[in-house]
Amino acid sequence: MAAMPTEPVDGTVANLAAGDTLNIRASASSSAGVIGTAENGDALRIVGEAWNGSTRWLRIQFGDPEGSGIAVFGWVSAAYVIVEGVEPPAQTWRENITATEFGGSGDDQDSAYSDIDWINSSSRGIALPFKWKTTPRPQVEIVGPHGTVIAEILDLGPWNYDDPLYVHQGHRPLVEKQYAQRTPAQNGQVPTNTAAIDLTPPIADAVGISGKGVIRWRFV
Repeated sequence: MAAMPTEPVDGTVANLAAGDTLNIRASASSSAGVIGTAENGDALRIVGEAWNGSTRWLRIQFGDPEGSGIAVFGWVSAAYVIVEGVEPPAQTWRENITATEFGGSGDDQDSAYSDIDWINSSSRGIALPFKWKTTPRPQVEIVGPHGTVIAEILDLGPWNYDDPLYVHQGHRPLVEKQYAQRTPAQNGQVPTNTAAIDLTPPIADAVGISGKGVIRWRFV
C-alpha cells in the first residue's frame, strides 16, 4: 500500500547508465505497463511510495491539477531517484579521495551555481560532481594530511557533473573507472587523474594539499 508523504517532495533522476532511461510505470511493479520515461537529471514531483517485495517505488505526479489542468500519476524505482533534502548520515566518510586545486592564480573561473560569484584564489570552497537544485547546499568537512576544514560547495566537478552514487551514497567515484579504462568523463575529456573533489587554494592550504593529494570528506 502506498504511504503518502505529509507534503509532496522534489526528486531528481540519477544513477542510470549512459544512454539508459527510467521507465515510469502504471503501478508499483516491474511488470506494470510503461506510461513514460525519464533521463538522468530530470526533475520529479514525488507524492507517495510503496514497497513491492524488496523494491521501493516512488509515486510521481505529472502535470498540474489546478484549473483545467490534468495530473497524471506513475511509479518509478526509488533506486534511480535522489530525493531533495536527503543526505547520507554525517558520519559517512568518503575515504581515500583524490583532491585537486582549482580557482588559483591564472585559473579564475565562473561557477555552475548562479548564486556564486567569480571563483578565484581567495574563494573558500570546493567542487563536487553533483549539482544541487536548491540552496542552501550542504557543508562539507574535509580532512587532509595536515588539517581539517569545513567548506561550502561553490562549483561543479572535477571531470564529471553527475555522479550521485559517489556524492550521495558513498560509492567509489566514477572518475576512478574512467581513468583506469581511459574512457571520457562527462566533460568529454579522458581523465588524467582520479580527482573526485576540487579545493580552492585556501581550502587546500588548510588541509595540507598542494596541487593534488588524498583526503577524506563527509557532509556536516
